[in-house]
Amino acid sequence: MAKRAKKRKQQQQESKLIYVPFIILAVILVAIFVIPSISHKASAASDPFFQFSKVSNQDFASGNNVNVYLISWYGCPLGATNSWGLYLALSHYGIVNASPNYSDVEQLSSTYSGKDPGLLFYGFTPNSTVNFYPIYILGRIYTNNGTASLPNGTFIPISSIIPVEESELQSELPSGLYNIVYQYELNENMPNQNEPIAFLGHPAHITTMVIITGPKGTWLLIGYPETVVNNLPVELSQSGYSPTQIFQAIKSNDLSSLSSSIANGIQSEANYFLKTINQA
Repeated sequence: MAKRAKKRKQQQQESKLIYVPFIILAVILVAIFVIPSISHKASAASDPFFQFSKVSNQDFASGNNVNVYLISWYGCPLGATNSWGLYLALSHYGIVNASPNYSDVEQLSSTYSGKDPGLLFYGFTPNSTVNFYPIYILGRIYTNNGTASLPNGTFIPISSIIPVEESELQSELPSGLYNIVYQYELNENMPNQNEPIAFLGHPAHITTMVIITGPKGTWLLIGYPETVVNNLPVELSQSGYSPTQIFQAIKSNDLSSLSSSIANGIQSEANYFLKTINQA
């Protein structure tokens, strides 16, 4: 009788052991498929690529101020796209000095190349605790002869673009902000890409960004707010409006004189910037 009980217990233990490989396999599959997908979604939600993301709890402004930085170059269509919303938003906090400008002709989508109407900023006179610092780290890029111009008119080979841009940013930004820019532009691969975003350009160059920093932390937007104004760069380039026409409509507080898609896009962009300024 005792032998039968012992044999039955041994059989039960062996039957349980049969499931061990399957349990181990299930754990491995969860580790391979489920965990990466969760972490990817979490990181994607906090990526500052084409959306504002809080990248630091540190305040790089001082005295309860909020500092807004536009880092771009004269010929950038993303800088041109951002310029309209920034002008509208910042006009709530002071006098914005700007002039009409066209971006270089660039590939704005997989099927269309064009140039964007935009603004170049030259200064800002605040009437509040919000400050604005436009930083242009490049003039225009001439892919036909492999050169680029700086804002002062100096020409450099395209191989020197990123080192020159890095040097300019190091001299213009607080060191903590520069480190954040370096991390996301030049060190960390863009999601679903094998390189940092700066090296995905042709030629490689630092991508336009907006930084908003204040008492509640620091927010970064690289590119333009695609989650808010999905196709605005292409719509602007195809609109037929000159930068002067759009500028006059904004200064006259008459966005209704523009097409609804352009007017709504610019206003939505401005609201997005205002929301983030208020968060900071």
